[in-house]
Amino acid sequence: MPIFLVPAAVQSVIGEENAPRIKAKLIIEAANGPVTPKAEQYLLDKGIPVIPDVLANVGGATVCHFERIQGLTDEYWDLERVNGQLKEWILKAYDKMLKTAKEKDSSYRMAVWVNALLKIEASVKKRGWV
Repeated sequence: MPIFLVPAAVQSVIGEENAPRIKAKLIIEAANGPVTPKAEQYLLDKGIPVIPDVLANVGGATVCHFERIQGLTDEYWDLERVNGQLKEWILKAYDKMLKTAKEKDSSYRMAVWVNALLKIEASVKKRGWV
């Protein structure tokens, strides 16, 4: 029996029709939106957590941000620094997701969105927009 399943190519590939056949203990969304909301609820009810796409496949967007930083500062990061920063950022986001999910008794997806909205709120306040 597989420990985890990584849908990595197609949106909505796991739907309510095939979710009951999932035997994995964990789903890690590497594609954008591969698990439909109804399928995710079914999986959660069965005790199968879903690591959401906005966390699991964020590496490319994060490295693009690092490239932007390098361009703005006219600095060059070697591969070791890029990989180290990427690992640090993703692990920090993962830890925050786990903590928020536990505190709010929510799914990982909801926890990731709560954390994102809290970051937006902090930025808005910092800029004096509220």
